Amino acid sequence: LLPAAPDGAVTGEQLTVITRELFPDAAIEFSANPTRAEFAAAYTALLGRACTEIAPSDGAALPPDIALAGDGREAVLEASVPHTAGGGSWEDVAPAYGPGLVNLSGELFSIDENGELMLDCDVGTLHFDGSGRYTSGNELLDGYAKDIIAGFMLENPEAGRPELLRMAYDYTRDSFTYLRRNYYAFGETGWEIDEAITMLETGRGNCYCYAAVFWALARQLGFDAEAISGTISRTSQPHAWVEIVIDGTNYYFDPETEMAYIQKRDYGYDMFMMNYYYARTWSYRG
Repeated sequence: LLPAAPDGAVTGEQLTVITRELFPDAAIEFSANPTRAEFAAAYTALLGRACTEIAPSDGAALPPDIALAGDGREAVLEASVPHTAGGGSWEDVAPAYGPGLVNLSGELFSIDENGELMLDCDVGTLHFDGSGRYTSGNELLDGYAKDIIAGFMLENPEAGRPELLRMAYDYTRDSFTYLRRNYYAFGETGWEIDEAITMLETGRGNCYCYAAVFWALARQLGFDAEAISGTISRTSQPHAWVEIVIDGTNYYFDPETEMAYIQKRDYGYDMFMMNYYYARTWSYRG
C-alpha cells in the first residue's frame, strides 16, 4: 500500500518513498522541495513517454507556472493531456488549443501560432507575465478576479467567453451596495485597481467601483476592457463605465446605472453591451 497523502506540500523525501513503491527498480531521488516541473519530468521518463511541446488540456491539473522551464515545462505540458491506451507515448495527441486566449480555471493564458505559451509580453493592453499568466499588475486583484471567474466556469462548464462576460456583468451589477465615494477627473485613469479592490473587499462603492470590478473581470476573461471616467446625462454628472471593442464594434457596459434602475424596481433597461446608438440615450461623454 502507498503511504497516505500528506497535508500541504509534498517533500522530496515523501515523493521519493512513494516513487520507489511504484517503481522499485528506479534509482531516483527528488530534491528537498520538488517543483511540478521536476515531478513531471521524472514521471514522464519513468513511464517511458516522450516529451512533446503541447498545450495543456481543458481542466488540466498542472497549468504551467514560473517554476516550469526547459524539459520540465515540456514534461508538464505532456503530462497535462490525455494519451492513447497502451501507446507508450503521447506524441499522437493533437494540441488542445490553437492560437489565441485560453482560460484554465480562471487563469488566462495566450497561445502563439506555434502552440507556445506567450511569456512576458502584451496582447493589446493585456499583459502576460513570465509564467504566461495574465496579470493586472496587482497580485491581490488578480487573485480575486481569478477566483470569481473560476466559480463561473465551475458552475457553467459549457459557457463560452460571451456567456462568461455576461455573468461577470450580472455579478458586478447584483453583488454590491452603492456607497458615495471618490470622484475622478474627466478622462482620469489609474484608479481602476484601487477601486476594484475596495469594492471586492468591502462590498460597497460608487460607479467607479462598479466599473472597476467589471473591468477587472472582463480583462481576466481576455477582453481588452477600458474603464472610462467621464460624465453621464445632459447635466454632465461625473460617472464611470466600461467600454470594450468586440469584433470591431465599441460597446458600453454600465452595471452601476442598471443597478440603480433595478433598485427603483424599473427592470426595463439592459445596459450590458450597449451599442453607440442605444448608449446615446444616457448621453455618455468620456
